[in-house]
Amino acid sequence: MASPSTTPRSTIAAETVPVAEGTPAAVLPPLGSIASLYVGDLAASVDETQLHAVFSQIAPLTSVRVCRDIVSGVSLGYGYVNFYSRQEGTYVLASS
Repeated sequence: MASPSTTPRSTIAAETVPVAEGTPAAVLPPLGSIASLYVGDLAASVDETQLHAVFSQIAPLTSVRVCRDIVSGVSLGYGYVNFYSRQEGTYVLASS
């Protein structure tokens, strides 16, 4: 079997993409359709709940993540907000 780095993208089966345990396949958006936006300069006190509350008012979200130090768990001051489509991500950028 070829390694993922040498296998053309079109031949990689969807089953190789990890998904959250217990997530029904019917609710997952098609591969390649999710838009991720980087959110920077976050205060150390900002968490996922706060990011979700702000961005979900503009467009539906698939997930949010605040990046944290692996040892201390302290926020690194940035995160990602994921939308169901590139159009929704673009809309959010235009709304800011």
